[in-house]
Amino acid sequence: MKKRATSQADRSEHKSQTAPSKMEPTAKDDNSKMPLMRKMTTSLSDSTSFTGDDDSRSADGSRMQYDCGAFGVVDSILVYKIFFHNGLPWEGAQCRAVRSGLSGILYALPMFTSPNPIETAAWVTQAFLSIMADYVCADRPHIVHGLDRISAVTMLIVTVVRSYTRLQWWTVLLAILPLSFFAAGDAAKSKRDLKAWQNAHCGWHITGGILVMFFVKAIYLCPSTEW
Repeated sequence: MKKRATSQADRSEHKSQTAPSKMEPTAKDDNSKMPLMRKMTTSLSDSTSFTGDDDSRSADGSRMQYDCGAFGVVDSILVYKIFFHNGLPWEGAQCRAVRSGLSGILYALPMFTSPNPIETAAWVTQAFLSIMADYVCADRPHIVHGLDRISAVTMLIVTVVRSYTRLQWWTVLLAILPLSFFAAGDAAKSKRDLKAWQNAHCGWHITGGILVMFFVKAIYLCPSTEW
């Protein structure tokens, strides 16, 4: 009897050492839960696709907000990128440079060749917005970035259309020069090359300012029949 009792005690002790505790999950149980956790996280992040803004919600599902400086916050990344963001991959004072910022004054050159006071005011306004966006507020979110984008696109379209309809068609091809500098600036931003972007943006301002001055003068002084 004593021997049998000892044998049962040994088996009980061995079983208690090898059996997993109910309070502590085994490695197998822990691993089985991980895919489910990842699936839940993925499902939560994928749900943002229904909002129209890819990253309009944070990881916990709450609506994200974007700092617009003195203009408060917005919860739409589209509004933020169009109207407030400086469009640069860099931060701080390094975004501000004389050659890429103050060279925007050249967009006021048409004021010397246009007899139309409204057109003159439009180009002076464009030069002002360019300096504000690319130099004064280059290091922070501001509404001036959106105003500069809207004004620049509008003035570009108006100038190209007027040149095409009032001058010879080939004059529009001259716009390839400033646009090539603009494209080079975008490439520099993709490569995170700050100096290259500053040089390209300066080239965009110089060639663009001189060309619009030429276009404006030609539109008023050189009808297409005389070319």
